[in-house]
This record gives sequence, structure tokens and C-alpha cells, in this order.
Amino acid sequence: MRPLIAMSLLVAVSAAANPFAAIPTYMASEHLSVDIAKSEARLTGDFVFRRSVVVLSEQDSRVVFQIPIWFPDQNAEDKTVAEFWATFQRDTSYVIPTEKVTWMRPKVAADMRQLLKRAIDLKVVVGKKEVPVTEFVVFSAGTQRAGIPLTQKEPGFCCVVFSFSLEPSLMRGATQVAISYRQAYSRAAGEAYLFYVPIFENLPKEVSTTDTNLYSITFNTTEDCSAVVVAGESRLAARTGQSVTLAPRHLQAIRVRMTTRSNKSLQATRDGAFSSAIAEDVISPACLSSGR
Repeated sequence: MRPLIAMSLLVAVSAAANPFAAIPTYMASEHLSVDIAKSEARLTGDFVFRRSVVVLSEQDSRVVFQIPIWFPDQNAEDKTVAEFWATFQRDTSYVIPTEKVTWMRPKVAADMRQLLKRAIDLKVVVGKKEVPVTEFVVFSAGTQRAGIPLTQKEPGFCCVVFSFSLEPSLMRGATQVAISYRQAYSRAAGEAYLFYVPIFENLPKEVSTTDTNLYSITFNTTEDCSAVVVAGESRLAARTGQSVTLAPRHLQAIRVRMTTRSNKSLQATRDGAFSSAIAEDVISPACLSSGR
């Protein structure tokens, strides 16, 4: 049964994965950790946001942030993927009910919250306070909204965008935002993949994402899996239990393939596709790509 809070889709979204705001705001720093395990990945990020314009009045409307997450179309080994698509449909927006809602049957509301926790388990903390994520939209690839680039079509994934809002007074200076969520893999032909696209709108000209003291994404593999990370023309193969750190670049897609074959490491081909190969040497952690 589909929840009774589905609404027609009126807007679309960019190809991205880190949070961004709907007003002139820029990300002053990003430190994201991606823990890659056999059955799923976990993303934990610490972000700092600053306004690009002066706040003229505390009566300004609330600042709305959006968090795009690339959810797999299918994964036969993860039942939450099938449960998600049995409940939610593309090109539709949904309100996330709280425990106090009166416009939805309590069991339907509880089932929806529990499914979202099992499938994505998204948590947002601003400062020291957890902030509720109030709604989300499931997008088909190729949709667009004003001022945001065309959504990138990535085989095996669909963009699901969650939203939360803050009082404008919280955006006076640097706003600390911590976000964590579960990332289900897209599986095909026995392989597991994840996808991430950094977005850095409204960055001042003097700010560059090449500085890993301010902008970094670290991929950590557990002892039972290996991974290949591809960012633009940069590729890195790593065996089990390693960490690799890269400097993200605006709208430069990051693709990861995970394998549990412990006797092999992975390498990427020149065209960005993935292949397996026995490797004598393991590339050490490195900064892979140049930023803005």
C-alpha cells in the first residue's frame, strides 16, 4: 500500500549528493567519510555553510536545505531496496509524518518512518541539535530546476532528495551541519556500486576545493572487501582495510565499485569502466582529483 501523502512533482533537482541550500549559501568546508562494507556503505559528513549574501532581516523565510541521495534501482541482496520501490514511486514528493500527526493512520505513519530508517537511516544534526527531515522527492533522471544543472543519468540509480529547514538566525555566521546515512549498493552482474556527485554552488572566487584541509572525501574499506574509486580521469585501486582520500570537484561524479574477492584488488580502465585484475602493488592513499 502506498502512503496517502504522495503529491505531484512540481520541481526537479541537480545531480549531487552533498547538501545544498535553496538560497545564496556556499559550503565553506566538507569532510565526508564513506565506510564501505560488504552489504552496504555508511556516509558520515561534517559540513560548514556560510551565506553568500547579507541577511537583511530576521523575518526572512526559513533556509531550506536539500540532500540528494543516489538510491539503487535494484539490489536482490538488500530487501530494503525492493521495499522502498514497493512503497514509493518516481516523480513524486512525500511528506515524512511525525509521531504526532493526526492526518494519517498511526500504523501507516510508523511503517513509513521505519522503512526510511531501514533503507536510508538519514540523520541531520545542526550544532548539537538533531533537525527533522520533513519531506523527500523521488526523481527520474533528466529532470531540471532553475539555476541547477541537468541531473546526471547514472545507470542503476535514482536520485532521492530529502529536505530540512533552518531558522535564518542560524545562518548569521558559520553553520555546522553533520549528516549521516546508509547507502545501499546498486548490484549488477555480481558486482556492487555506489555513486556520489559533489556540488559546490556559490563558492567565492578565492575558495578552492583542492585544499583537503577544507574539502575532502575519504573512502574506508573493511577487512572483507576492496574498492575502486574513479573521479574524473583519476582512478585508485585498493585492497581490503585501506583508506583513500580525494579532493572533490564541483559536479565531478565519483564512482565506486566494491568487491569481496579478497585475493584480488581492482583497477579501472581508461574509459572509466571497472575490471578486476591481480595487482602486485597497492596504491597508497592519495589526493586523486583537482578541485575548483
